[in-house]
Amino acid sequence: MTQLTQLLIEDIEPTLIAKLEHMADRNKRSLQEELKSILHQAAESEPYRTGGDMVEFRERILRLREKYAGRPSSVDSVELLRENRGW
Repeated sequence: MTQLTQLLIEDIEPTLIAKLEHMADRNKRSLQEELKSILHQAAESEPYRTGGDMVEFRERILRLREKYAGRPSSVDSVELLRENRGW
């Protein structure tokens, strides 16, 4: 069972609260549900970090795929490592 956590945000400007309440009304949601939706959307649009830069990792993989495109898959891995490291 997942344990749910509460979040307290202090010192919110009244105009921001009014805008959020308007958004909630427009979307036929409670303010709490609207805030959950906003947080969920924000979290989903941000790449998940695992301690490294995944965007940079993916770009590097693409560069390596382009570099080695057309080579037979039976190339010696030691040879590839030496070439990649400039040995």
